[in-house]
Amino acid sequence: MDSKKYSESVKSIRLLLKSLEEVLNGIKNNKIDQKDIENVRESLLIIKSNARECL
Repeated sequence: MDSKKYSESVKSIRLLLKSLEEVLNGIKNNKIDQKDIENVRESLLIIKSNARECL
């Protein structure tokens, strides 16, 4: 994996964790933000794409 893809993956994983935390807090408080759900989806797609390139 080249360094650009690695950095992109690390950034995506950090965003994913932050977004998952926000979604879980939203569930806990009965206030889910659609933006957080979209961030989770986007991060997963980037991670998936980068993983495929490594195979």
